[in-house]
Amino acid sequence: MNSLINAPERTDRSIQVLDRRLTSRLKPALLQEAIEGFMDGILLLTPAGDWVHGNSYARQVCGQLTQNLTQPHRAPQQIWLVCEVLVKNHQRSSSALVVESEVTTPNFNTIRVRASWLKPENSESPFVLVTLEDRYQAMQNKAIAEVQQYRLTPREAEVWLLYQDNYSYKEIATKLYITVNTVKRHMKSIHAKRKGVLEIES
Repeated sequence: MNSLINAPERTDRSIQVLDRRLTSRLKPALLQEAIEGFMDGILLLTPAGDWVHGNSYARQVCGQLTQNLTQPHRAPQQIWLVCEVLVKNHQRSSSALVVESEVTTPNFNTIRVRASWLKPENSESPFVLVTLEDRYQAMQNKAIAEVQQYRLTPREAEVWLLYQDNYSYKEIATKLYITVNTVKRHMKSIHAKRKGVLEIES
């Protein structure tokens, strides 16, 4: 389901960074390198849905959605449906509007799609800026960062990554060849470490 979001309340960092880089009139080669460096997919579209630019991850996602049948010259239908809500609401809403939804690729990856307006200073017409985030990969990255942040042992890290991937205690035990009680003991230790770090940070 599409959702409308006010950008000041919830704005994707990559949108803010890309907006600054575009409007600061960087050289095309440097801008290209900046866009390719984003972990998320970045798509620039015209308000009619025509493809202006996409980084490598965006091309990969679009290829999955279209089954690589054609070269990208328009956004895939699933992505454009999200953008269309933004375009249709353009006249009666501010340019700070962000539209968000999720699409599922044929390999069952859930992709978060966020569409917003981008108006570079040196351009007469706006672009639709689309970010594509792999929800599973984002969760994995978050879990890996937490392993380092909470200083988990290698075994605790294995348990935590599986737990964050929605495995039950029983499934974790089976996968790691340990008992459910051992999983519970590791989880108790993990939660204690998390609590300690959070108390220090607050």
